Amino acid sequence: MISCQELECLDIEELYHITDACFHFASDEKYYCSGKSSLAALKELNISHCSGISNEGIIALSNVIHVQTLSRLKISGLHLLTDESVENLTVGLNKGNESSIKSNIKYFESISCLGLTDKILESVSSNCPKICHINLSRCLNITDQGISSILTKCHLLQFFSVSGCKLLTFEQPGAQFTLDPRKIHLKEVNVSDLSRLTDVGLANIACNLGQNLTKVDVSGCKNISENGVQSIFKRCKKLMILEVIGLCHEIQACSKKLND
Repeated sequence: MISCQELECLDIEELYHITDACFHFASDEKYYCSGKSSLAALKELNISHCSGISNEGIIALSNVIHVQTLSRLKISGLHLLTDESVENLTVGLNKGNESSIKSNIKYFESISCLGLTDKILESVSSNCPKICHINLSRCLNITDQGISSILTKCHLLQFFSVSGCKLLTFEQPGAQFTLDPRKIHLKEVNVSDLSRLTDVGLANIACNLGQNLTKVDVSGCKNISENGVQSIFKRCKKLMILEVIGLCHEIQACSKKLND
């Protein structure tokens, strides 16, 4: 790996035997302080479900990856990762620069990363201006405040998933979802399996994010009613698909009219 200076894609998803030891070469300064980072050309990194990789390995990787080059990052299923180590990969604070480096990341997937909190969302929203795809499904420690940061600052965002994020309501007083319509490019939203989502939160989503939405997934949201779904129909004029799996017959009937 040390000689792979032209490698653009590294996909080791579900290679469970991969451990932090594989990336310890990053601690050898001769490979990155001289400007010859071993993975300097890397554009896509997928280490999802590599259960042997911890914060130590992530920090080692961040020493040989350029955040200005990396555009796709998938770290799903790495339950023990913390905000600090992931921030090194997405922003590059470990390079000795106290002011965050603007990242080129466009695609970020961190499904079931249980150690991540609003802190990483605030960092991504402030330092990844090109991001257009974010999947935070089943990240159980993120709140409306963190989501607000993403939605108000990531103006190129087109896909956004927070399925199964149990703390989200989209109606907390501290979270602001009022956006400038000229800066909304969001086309697909997945808010399925949000146990605290009600008609109020769904109406906020429709009102503030619905301008260009073509697909919305509210499957498994047991606390929304036909009224909430009607707010989606009213506000989301470009809607083509509404997923309502597991909801009552009245809601499914409304969805069927659209999807047919």
